[in-house]
Amino acid sequence: MTAENEFDFKFIKKRKFFIDKKRFFMARTKAGLTNKELCKKAGFSHAVTDKIAAGKSVHALTVGRLAEALNVSVVGEDEK
Repeated sequence: MTAENEFDFKFIKKRKFFIDKKRFFMARTKAGLTNKELCKKAGFSHAVTDKIAAGKSVHALTVGRLAEALNVSVVGEDEK
């Protein structure tokens, strides 16, 4: 890993995002996953999905892991 990649990773890791909870739960339902199954597949505890349900922010890397586990793409507010 180069120094440039390490910097990018640290920069991305510090960024936080909000996930539309309605769309999140629709995607989870469409994927046929329970909350417990999604957390296991994405590799984190249910605290992350609890934060989304409460309307709190999550790290950018978490958004990527969720998208991968749900087989969806990430679209920013200005991309809709």
